[in-house]
Amino acid sequence: MMKPNNTLLIPLLVCLSGLVCITKSSIPTPIPTPIQVQWTDFEIGAMISWGMETSASNVSDTGFCGFQTGNNGSWFAPIETYDPEFLDTDQWIQNAVAFGAQYAVFTAKHCSGFALWPTNPKSFNYTYSVAYSPSKMGQIDVVKSFIKSCQKYGVRPGIYYGVNNNFYLNIKDFAVVNTSYVAGQQNVSMQLYANIVLEQLTELWTNYGELTEIWFDGGETIPVMDNYINKYQPKAIVFQGPQQYPNLIRWVGSELGQAPYPCWSTIDSGEDKWGSGQDNGTLFMPAETDCTIRSNDRWFWEDDYYQVGLKNSTELYENYELSVGRNTNFLLNLSPDPYGMVEAEDSLIYKELEDR
Repeated sequence: MMKPNNTLLIPLLVCLSGLVCITKSSIPTPIPTPIQVQWTDFEIGAMISWGMETSASNVSDTGFCGFQTGNNGSWFAPIETYDPEFLDTDQWIQNAVAFGAQYAVFTAKHCSGFALWPTNPKSFNYTYSVAYSPSKMGQIDVVKSFIKSCQKYGVRPGIYYGVNNNFYLNIKDFAVVNTSYVAGQQNVSMQLYANIVLEQLTELWTNYGELTEIWFDGGETIPVMDNYINKYQPKAIVFQGPQQYPNLIRWVGSELGQAPYPCWSTIDSGEDKWGSGQDNGTLFMPAETDCTIRSNDRWFWEDDYYQVGLKNSTELYENYELSVGRNTNFLLNLSPDPYGMVEAEDSLIYKELEDR
């Protein structure tokens, strides 16, 4: 793919003739870390959205992450729902390589709570994971398989972990949901939940090698999180992470594949970590623009996937230009089906992007 210049928009000194050079602010200009500079050079990444959310969409109406509030009332996807008969992470990464992705982020645990690795936190008997699947293919450590596929094809791996939502543990927006529990859900306190999160992240950050990107969807609010990142993954870029951590990036503010113009690499320390930023911001935090290959923000495969509009390569190339060309990285989604494969018609579009 063609690569527009991804210039870092850093506030410049304003020099007046005959006067001393001054800045727009008395605060020193924030300087990017080498890791942030390297990340901006990657330009294109892949988000791979897949898991129990995909499997459950075949049998349940969508609600809180696709697991409840259907016509028949609340419902929790039993572990038997997950059965990826033809799981092929190599095929996922081959598709990512086709459209030029330099890194890939995989949803190790989305808001269903289903863990796609054999998690075993000491503080809680966490039985909603691949380790407890009754099917042979369902027992595969998908995180491990994903990492191996990335290494095989020269793509830098990243991990998505949703802190704020866990339907298995009845957590929504980082709070215990005060409703009656659905069969299969567990009852935990917020303190116990925070412990589970930190233990699971420790597993992901210590058992699978160096990660290029850590993705917190909606951010995170656990006070010691920066200590854990610095200890276990100090070279990772972190999306919407703790402000104390130096290698941060932010959300661009929408999932339309378009960055605002102008879009600065700096923000003010007190503002939300998303949006267009500030030309004289106090923190260096470049943006990432994400979008889906299907319309209507369809991140996960669902049973009506074929009825949802598929973007063509011209539209996606325009998304590339309106993200990378506006000083952000471009993160394009892949949505493997319940069997564990990217759809053939999606693959054709990714391949067409390679030829642009």
